[in-house]
Amino acid sequence: MNAPILSRKSVSKSFGGVKAVSNVCFEVGEGEIASIIGPNGAGKTTLFNAICRLFDVSGGSITYRGSDLLAQPPHRLAGLGVGRTFQNLAIFRHETVVKNLLVGMHSQLKSGVIDGALFFGRTSREEIAAREHVEQIIEFLEIEEIRDFKVSQ
Repeated sequence: MNAPILSRKSVSKSFGGVKAVSNVCFEVGEGEIASIIGPNGAGKTTLFNAICRLFDVSGGSITYRGSDLLAQPPHRLAGLGVGRTFQNLAIFRHETVVKNLLVGMHSQLKSGVIDGALFFGRTSREEIAAREHVEQIIEFLEIEEIRDFKVSQ
């Protein structure tokens, strides 16, 4: 395994007397793809909600690229590179697959409002880089044939 970029150690979450997640530990290394599987009620959603700081955990630690996620306010997570999607991935049903993927990239852009309004310099370079990254994602997922379809299709 590569050096871990996401690490959860002894993470637990209880809701009253119900232990939704108990002593969960795992690591995900750079370049790895991991999945969490289990039956309904196993705590998968609770696990992701804890990573995204939708609530506080009852115990344990969560780190991402060396940063203690439990010490971060939830609104700072996207800037660190932490995000999530939901099972309904059709964010903008009237837009294409490419444009929906680009929406996810915009939280990573650093240019300001004025640069964005004028669309030159740094904004232009960041937009080109975001589009290149989206093309890499499309190629990785092997969805080239549907890249320009509206997600409602």
